[in-house]
Amino acid sequence: MSTTNDSLSALSRADLESLVRSLDNQREEAIRALAAERAESAHILGLLKAFSRSDFNGGLEDTKKAIIADTLTRMNLHHEWNLSAYFEYLPAEHCFVGKYMLGSRTGDELTKALSAVALIGEHQLREQSVKDLMPFELKIPLDHDSIFRRRIYLERRSYLGESVDYTDVDKTVIGKLGEPFVTVTLKGAEGNVIGFVYGCNPVTKRPVQMTDAQLHECNKIRYPAATLLQLTSALHQIRDSLGIYNLGLGAAELSHEVRGPATCLTAFAAGLLRNIPPEILNQYGLRGKLEIIQQEGQTIERLLNQVRDYSQVPVTSPEPFDIVAETRTKIALASGGLPYGINYDGPLLIVKVDKEQIREQVLGNILRNAFEAMKYEDKCQGVVERLPNKLTVNIQQEPGIVDLSIHNRQYMEQRILERLSKATLFTRSKKEGSTGLGYATAVRYATANGCSLSIQSSPEIGTVQRLRIPLCRQ
Repeated sequence: MSTTNDSLSALSRADLESLVRSLDNQREEAIRALAAERAESAHILGLLKAFSRSDFNGGLEDTKKAIIADTLTRMNLHHEWNLSAYFEYLPAEHCFVGKYMLGSRTGDELTKALSAVALIGEHQLREQSVKDLMPFELKIPLDHDSIFRRRIYLERRSYLGESVDYTDVDKTVIGKLGEPFVTVTLKGAEGNVIGFVYGCNPVTKRPVQMTDAQLHECNKIRYPAATLLQLTSALHQIRDSLGIYNLGLGAAELSHEVRGPATCLTAFAAGLLRNIPPEILNQYGLRGKLEIIQQEGQTIERLLNQVRDYSQVPVTSPEPFDIVAETRTKIALASGGLPYGINYDGPLLIVKVDKEQIREQVLGNILRNAFEAMKYEDKCQGVVERLPNKLTVNIQQEPGIVDLSIHNRQYMEQRILERLSKATLFTRSKKEGSTGLGYATAVRYATANGCSLSIQSSPEIGTVQRLRIPLCRQ
């Protein structure tokens, strides 16, 4: 203490006044920083309150929109971007899809935006930015090389604007949004990519780059945003599960009412076919009628089982196993003598998912669809004549992923494909064939295990069902 007093006493009056002013400035700066932190905490708390009070309809969508608007506004302000856009990863389609953009495309829009910041302040602007969000649709496929596939999806890193050669996919996105650009990757709790924010300056054309230090500072924006977006996604799943749970209750009652009579009817028909002499069955045309009754009873039993599987909420028990060996075994059992081929001669591909669910509810359903299409070609929209009526399974290993595609030459109507792609329950007339329950069930169980399942069908290629399973991390 005496040393400090001696040091102060040695200072001149002018030096002391300068020191007091410096300390006062530091105090004011600390107060401003504290006020900013409190305002930020209050803002996030407000989002969390809105989130917790959201219902399962419009409120949840409004909350998600507010989270995106807040994130894009802060990115624009803190990094001086003219325009930013939010992209979300869709596992079922294995692509990034644009949801919203925010910012300026013309000089007038930019002047207006800067004036608004000066007049009402950052936090008020963030609250108002929900109204300024612009919906847009832009799919970025992850089947072809691009910055978005390589840097964001596979490497799970951000692209900080360094000079690279753009691919055709990159150029398509740039043509829509502008360049030069950066992308800030949004990752979930387990490190998986849930989306990214695209930032650029289409008005000022200023170069857009970020340093690692700036990206680190950006964590104050992207980590809370990613957490809140994951929470909204979880609420979406809860909402869907509740709907399916209610469906399951109805399905259970239906099964109880229908299964008994259907089983009795099937057993009765089977008993008559066994016990009535063949000459009588053939003489009065009874055989054909009893076989129809037996087949219809078996169909009812199968549909009830599908409804049961679809209505159950998947509870997974992951275990490591070789997906190639399991696929070979399942195909051999499901083929029913129909021709098939498996293209893979590499090492073991160990995945860690629920083995029974992937084998029965996922592979079982999509293989059944494919083999039934091969067996009953007359019920399909058409076939690719240049291809043999043979199931082809291609298995490939990508970084962190097993890509398993099932290809048959039959194709379906576009309207049915669109309904299947939504992976929701729908029914079809008997003339059109199956109900869509099997594929919808496969998608639900694939998603529950962290996998993605998609389908393509056209007169050019036939039908391809594609299952992507994360490899087991050592």
